[in-house]
Amino acid sequence: MIFTIFNLQAKTRSIFGVAALCLAFCSGCATDGSRSTLRSSATSHEVTQLHLLSFPTAINLDAIPGQDGVAIKVFAGNSRRPKPFALREGTLEILLFDGLLKSNPGSKPEPLKTWSFSILDLRRHEFKSTIGVGYELTLLWEGARPTRGRATLLARVELSDEKTIYSTPNPITLNAN
Repeated sequence: MIFTIFNLQAKTRSIFGVAALCLAFCSGCATDGSRSTLRSSATSHEVTQLHLLSFPTAINLDAIPGQDGVAIKVFAGNSRRPKPFALREGTLEILLFDGLLKSNPGSKPEPLKTWSFSILDLRRHEFKSTIGVGYELTLLWEGARPTRGRATLLARVELSDEKTIYSTPNPITLNAN
């Protein structure tokens, strides 16, 4: 009886062993034959997202009391890549609006100040970190100080006449001076 149970367990083990080997050799990576993975890596440097990070308030950048600018970081990204990457084309612009931007369809508010950076200009501001490549910018508003107690920053990169990528609006608070 003990021999029969042992023999049954050995047969069961060998059946499971053969099944495991079959699964190991028959499974693996598969592809549908399309070239979608090649296409996605070829366009992985195409900018589809722009992220602007800033302090929640304006900062004082000189010895004279009062806020006179902002310090920001900008990251370009793509939904197919986990890390931000360097911009390779276009012009990065940072727009400063007086007050908070409202989403009114058809309204196009004029920026109070616009800073423009070519790809060559951006290289001086580029940094690399564990999350990817970004740009660190310190911007003075030089006489174009917002007056409403709040301002909005927006980043955009114009890649062509038909394609412009925008960051989400980033509100900042100003001290009343």
